[in-house]
Amino acid sequence: MSKRSKKKHSGLVTKRHTILADLEQAWAESFSSEVPITVESSHQLLEETGIAQLLVEAEKYCYTRAILTCVLRNTGQAIMVDLERQEQKQTGENGNDSALPVIKYGYEAGTREWFLGKLLICGGGGVIMRSFLKETDPTTGFPVKELRAWNITIPEEPKLLWTDFAGKKVPSIQPLKIKIERLTSDDVYWASNTEYPDGKRLKPESGVRYC
Repeated sequence: MSKRSKKKHSGLVTKRHTILADLEQAWAESFSSEVPITVESSHQLLEETGIAQLLVEAEKYCYTRAILTCVLRNTGQAIMVDLERQEQKQTGENGNDSALPVIKYGYEAGTREWFLGKLLICGGGGVIMRSFLKETDPTTGFPVKELRAWNITIPEEPKLLWTDFAGKKVPSIQPLKIKIERLTSDDVYWASNTEYPDGKRLKPESGVRYC
């Protein structure tokens, strides 16, 4: 493993150059893997576990831009990723062009896999999504945003398995019973407007909708 990938990361991880190194390090430390796990391998592994279903749900609410923030259960580390809705040009069989909506994760290849990989390895956590609308709040002049939240529980530690395929070692992960629980709008409201640990009520932010 490279010196760069051995570098320790802590706190809020958002810097572009840390994404791939942090993902590689996380896989290696969690599974004692001597064989590097690529972004492509990570994508397949995460699809197998079922944790990617969280982003299938979240992408429905990325209207323009959105921010996903997660506090990892086992480490308490906060990680963040930006989402942006884009249109990808596609030409049909009849020769007509159409725009296919796609969601871009972060600013570096592998950001989606990094986010899910950290969530999986660290036993889940609490995820908050801030979705920005095209609508502008008249009081602040900023885009209206919607807040949603999920609680991700992974009751068992994932185990990495290796199989030989065409002379290469291919990784896989045993199926996991991952619980993805959507919080109610009331829960999101009080979690966002309560000061911890004293429980003091805070004034709700203008231009925010709790979903």
